Amino acid sequence: MVKRFVISFMVLLFLLFFSVSPGYAENSPTLGIMQLSAHVLPEYDTSDVLIIYGIQFTNDSQSDYTGEVRFAVPKGVTKPIVIEDTPQATGSDSHIQVRVEDKGEYDEIVWNPTNPVKAMENYPIHLEYYFNPLPGTGQKKFTYTLYSNFDIGQVQVNVFEPLKATEFKMEPAGKFVKKDSEGLNIYRIDPSPLSKGQNLNVEISYIKTDPEPSITPLSATQNAGSSVKQKGSLSSAAVLLPMVGMLGLVILISIKSFNTSSARETPTQRPKKSIQRNQEQNSSDRIESLYAQEKRKLRQKLLDGEINEETYREILVDIERDYK
Repeated sequence: MVKRFVISFMVLLFLLFFSVSPGYAENSPTLGIMQLSAHVLPEYDTSDVLIIYGIQFTNDSQSDYTGEVRFAVPKGVTKPIVIEDTPQATGSDSHIQVRVEDKGEYDEIVWNPTNPVKAMENYPIHLEYYFNPLPGTGQKKFTYTLYSNFDIGQVQVNVFEPLKATEFKMEPAGKFVKKDSEGLNIYRIDPSPLSKGQNLNVEISYIKTDPEPSITPLSATQNAGSSVKQKGSLSSAAVLLPMVGMLGLVILISIKSFNTSSARETPTQRPKKSIQRNQEQNSSDRIESLYAQEKRKLRQKLLDGEINEETYREILVDIERDYK
């Protein structure tokens, strides 16, 4: 009698296991990446390499995704930041608490989305970090690696040449795009879609003896004294195409400036062309300086959680209208 009861109980557990397992599988979809833009900025505002991503995750399954998101990065990253670009994300709520886990060959930035990623919907985020593979001065050489722990549909990599660098090289070679308003040359590569586990390596080298970064970071006093108008959130714009990133960052403005002219003619008379040309150049330089300063202030507002990325982009449009 007892033996029969035990057998019946085991059969019941067996049937219960198989009845639950399929449902569990259906509720455990995996994410993919539809679009990814990477921005590689060696010695931008520190002596480290700043990496900025605009990433459009996608859930192509029929079930909501409620798990962690893990993004592979090089060893020894610092200051990791993840900002959600969803309609629900506002202000400091858009900043996600992250942790960095050692996976041996690489690290992973790990976080939990604020809300489930709905079935057949996208999950756009901004992600950035610093890492330091560079020697002190002189010959600089490092490898940027995109660790593809997801299938990635569309990839774009933008590499920014540091100011005062010479003999700048990339392998694979990047196409020169333009010099941005801060004087940084931008090179772009558009690799083919990446399958999970298919990493992308970009070798970057240059010579730079000046120890100062390209951009002087804003001081806390400058940030506290800055006045940036606050506006309500816009509807989510997802990831900017073609993969220029949702960068709530300097990069966004640099890329958006590709199609604008660096010098504009004025309708005033020119009694002396040389004097007029110098005056225009000095005026243009002052405008570019103010423009770059406003960009850095606005980016800091975003990173400090005072504004979300939707507000960032709206204010960005106004800044470009005022200065361009």
